[in-house]
Amino acid sequence: MLKETGKDLENLQQCGVWLGEHLKTGRQLLLDGDGVLVKGDSLNKTIILDPELLPVLTVLEENGVKIGMATERGEHIVQWLREHSLKLEGVSIIEGGQAVIDNGRLKYLVPENFLQFVGELRRKLMDQPGWKKSWGETEQLPTDSFCSGNHQWQGRARASFWFRQTGSYGGDLNRLKSLFLRPIMSLAAKDNLEIGADIGLSLVRMKTNDLGILVVKHNQVEKATAAGCLTNGAVLVEDGFGAINLGRAIKERGGGVIGLKGNLDISADPDIFLREVADFVLEKPAGLVQVLTIAKSNLK
Repeated sequence: MLKETGKDLENLQQCGVWLGEHLKTGRQLLLDGDGVLVKGDSLNKTIILDPELLPVLTVLEENGVKIGMATERGEHIVQWLREHSLKLEGVSIIEGGQAVIDNGRLKYLVPENFLQFVGELRRKLMDQPGWKKSWGETEQLPTDSFCSGNHQWQGRARASFWFRQTGSYGGDLNRLKSLFLRPIMSLAAKDNLEIGADIGLSLVRMKTNDLGILVVKHNQVEKATAAGCLTNGAVLVEDGFGAINLGRAIKERGGGVIGLKGNLDISADPDIFLREVADFVLEKPAGLVQVLTIAKSNLK
């Protein structure tokens, strides 16, 4: 496994040539959102991580490369990027694998009763005593308040709720239970769903803003589930959070994986992904721009 240090231009060159060879076979380019294409700590609006990324990706599309997203974000990110020059004609995996966009069509991979549950949960939590309209209000009363996550990370099958971290993982779990568990359990029984078997509840702790996140998704569906929709294979570019199984699934289908350092989540996922799954590891977004530029030159 080849590790790029930021100084070794030979490794960047090799990664770019390697990527170009994959793309020439018809494999698509599959890009993570947060930490690869857009800033993961921009809580209120979508911001491109490196302004040079969109131009080189646009040129790749003009040369016939299919590009798609693999992200925890919802359909909004695909629409936003299309408004900012990209076509995104490849398969996109959105809402953490709960849905795909293929040939312009949005398809959910979860049962209808789960979609109903997510919608009902959003409405029910807005009636809870601790619900606030914004993250700013939540920060003012950190002990017993929460808010819906920004629309960038919402979808019909994936919901996120933000709260202020307590300072420890155990404390955050206790806060989740006190704020969310009772309404989730009551709705789960109503919609004939089980926590664990159907409903996946995960705690995400960010390195910035003391932000704690409850993520609600279907527990049997993840990004790797959607890998079967990548009929021509893919090269995945990821910073590693929640993508270990997806990366492995792509490699099993003959594709490749590029890792990018800098994930903002407090977990072991990124390190494992970079160490055990990625074929190449890049230090900075600027390195990715260079690799994409080299790959473009090797498409002819």
